Amino acid sequence: MTKHRMNSNISRAQGSNLQIIRANEDVPPPNAKMLEKAIIEVGSAELDRLSAPLDDKTAANNIECALRVLQHLSCVQPTYTEWISLWYLLWYQASQANIAAGMMRNLIDYRIYYHIKRCEPRNLCIIDVGSGALNGVLGFSDVTNSYPFRFVDFLSISYVGIDPSDEMNSLGLQLLDQLGDLRGKTPPRPKAIGESWKFNFLHMKEFDLGRIASMNVGKTEYWLCAFNSLQPGQSRQVQQTLATVSREFTPTIGMFSSSSKANQQLNRAIPLSTTDYHYSELDNDDLTATELKGVLPKLTEFRQQVYNKYRLKFKDERFASNYLNNPPNWIPRKSRGIICLSNRVKWRR
Repeated sequence: MTKHRMNSNISRAQGSNLQIIRANEDVPPPNAKMLEKAIIEVGSAELDRLSAPLDDKTAANNIECALRVLQHLSCVQPTYTEWISLWYLLWYQASQANIAAGMMRNLIDYRIYYHIKRCEPRNLCIIDVGSGALNGVLGFSDVTNSYPFRFVDFLSISYVGIDPSDEMNSLGLQLLDQLGDLRGKTPPRPKAIGESWKFNFLHMKEFDLGRIASMNVGKTEYWLCAFNSLQPGQSRQVQQTLATVSREFTPTIGMFSSSSKANQQLNRAIPLSTTDYHYSELDNDDLTATELKGVLPKLTEFRQQVYNKYRLKFKDERFASNYLNNPPNWIPRKSRGIICLSNRVKWRR
C-alpha cells in the first residue's frame, strides 16, 4: 500500500505520478450552522416522539442505555434501535458528516473531472456500504454544490445506501429534508449545460444486484464507499458486501474510512487490490474540512437541556452528565481514510 499524507497544498504520491491538489482552501465547507440546526430539529422531534408515551424515568433509562451502547461504538457494533439511532445523531452525526464531506473533497482534488470529461457519456452510481444516517449523501451533496462542473457530463447520478437499519436511514432522510436535499431534485448545474440530471437515492437493507442494475440503464461508472462502517463486530458483514459489490461492478473509485482503532478491519475489508488500484492514505486532518473545527454550541445547549430535564431520573447521574454536558465536536478524535483509484483509468497528472 502506498501511504500518502496530504500535508501540503500540492504534493505527489510516493511511487506514482498522480498529483493531488487540495481544494478546501478556496471553496467553503458545508454550512455548519445549517447542519447543526438540522440535527437539532430532527433530534428534538424524534426525542419528543419516542418519549411522549413514556414516563420520565423510563425515558431517562432509555437515554442512558443508548449512551452506554454508543460509548463502545469503536469496539462493538450495536443493533441500531430507535433510541440508539437518535443518540448517534445527537452525538456522532456532525463529525461523521464532516469525514464524508472531507473524503469527497479529497477525491475531487484528484482532478477526477478530467477523467469524467474525457470519457463517453455515462451514468454514475455511488454504492455506500453501511450508509447509516446518510453521511455519505451529505458529503456528496456538499461537493455537487461546491464543484458542479465536475459532474455535468454524467447522464444520471444514483446513490445507493446499503444498511440494515431502517431507523438510521429514516433519521438520515429527515436530516436531508431539513437541509433541502438532492433526492429527486436538480443539483446546482451551470446554466449553459442544457438539460439537467436528477439525483436518485435508493436504500436497501442488504445487497440486491437486480435493483441496483435496474437503476442504471446503459454504460455506468461505479464508485464504492464505506464511511466509518468498518468497526470491530461489523467488519465481516461489511467486508462480504464490499467484496460482492466490487466483484459485480468493478468500481473506478473506492473511498473508505474508519476510526484509528479499526485499522486492521479497514485494511482487511477493502476488496480492491493494490495491483489494480492506486492507494492513498489520509489522516485525521485530511479527512475533515479545515473550517469545521471546534464544538457545536447550539447542539451542546440542546443536549444540556435534555440532561437538566431528566437528571433526577438517571440511574447513574454522573455518567449521564459526562456524556450529555460534554460538547460534541466537528473533528473526530482519530480517523483514517483510504482512497483507491483504478489503474484502468488514466488520471490527470
